[in-house]
Amino acid sequence: MGHAALAWPDPALVGEIVVAQTDATGLSVIAGGESEKVPGGSFSLVDHTCKRVTEAAFRGKFLLVFFGYTFCPDICPTTLQVIAEAMDLLGPKVDRVQPVFITVDPERDTSEMLAEYVAAFHPCIVGSPAAPLISRMPRMPSVLLMGRAPPSTAST
Repeated sequence: MGHAALAWPDPALVGEIVVAQTDATGLSVIAGGESEKVPGGSFSLVDHTCKRVTEAAFRGKFLLVFFGYTFCPDICPTTLQVIAEAMDLLGPKVDRVQPVFITVDPERDTSEMLAEYVAAFHPCIVGSPAAPLISRMPRMPSVLLMGRAPPSTAST
C-alpha cells in the first residue's frame, strides 16, 4: 500500500479509525481487505491506568484505533458511543476486538482524564495519552470502519 507515515500529534486524525491486527510478527493495518505490516511491528503505549502496554497484550485481536480528544464536542463522543454499541453487539466475540482511543492532544488529555472519559462509553476501551506507534502507522486512504471519504487533494 505504501502510505506516508503520520505526523504526531496530527489534529487531522480526529475522527479517523484505523483497523489493525496483532500477531506473533507484530502489527498489521488492514485496509480494503488487504493487510500492511507496520515497520517495526512492535509498540508500547501508556494506557489510561498509567500502565505500559505492548502489542503482546493485544496479540490475536483486531484493534479499532480511534483518534480524537476529550474536549471534542461531537464526532469523538458520537463515534465512541457507536464503538461501545458495536462492542455490546459482539456478545461472546467481544474478546476478539480491542478499541483503543488515542488522543491527538496529549498535553491536555492526561491519563486521569482519559480514564474518566473512556469509562463513560465502555469498560473495554483503552485510552492512551501518547502512542509512539502512530508515527509508524500508514495513513489510510479512508476511515476503514466509518467509510469517511479521504480529504480532497483538488485545489479550489
